[in-house]
Amino acid sequence: MLTQKQEKFVQGLIAGKSQREAYKAAYDCKRMKDNSIDNTACKLLKKPKIAQRYEELRHAAEDKAGDDAVSMRAKLIEHWKNVLRTDIANFYTIKNVSAEGITVTLASLKDLSKMDTSCIQELSFDGKGGVKIKCYSKDVAAQALERLYGITAEEKEAKAIEVVLPEELEGMDG
Repeated sequence: MLTQKQEKFVQGLIAGKSQREAYKAAYDCKRMKDNSIDNTACKLLKKPKIAQRYEELRHAAEDKAGDDAVSMRAKLIEHWKNVLRTDIANFYTIKNVSAEGITVTLASLKDLSKMDTSCIQELSFDGKGGVKIKCYSKDVAAQALERLYGITAEEKEAKAIEVVLPEELEGMDG
């Protein structure tokens, strides 16, 4: 178990402070020169208990950073999958109204508060009360997913299927 000052020193190092800065934050060193602080901080970090605690916290910080990266990657993958699955028609209710031989198509915006709107890139209103919804491009979503899954152009080409028509069918129009 470390003293409060030792723990504060180690926490300062984990937070990204230099040994000198961490030592100054943890200990009273108003009468010490920077060279002395550097030497003392270096010796302190070499003590087995301090070094062990530092490594313990460093590994925990690395694990958390790795978990955060994995979590963010999963969120990005889900976002881009939603973009691919979403149809702009999901956001509107379409009605055909006929009167006196004229048919008019009316579109009204659905309640977006109850929907996954992560695929919406832009939502704007025109001066006439109309709503414009712009969704992210499905091509951009596909490219983003390819990058996230690490699919290279060479792999896409290798997985492409080549269809070879029998000679008697070549040149025939449908």
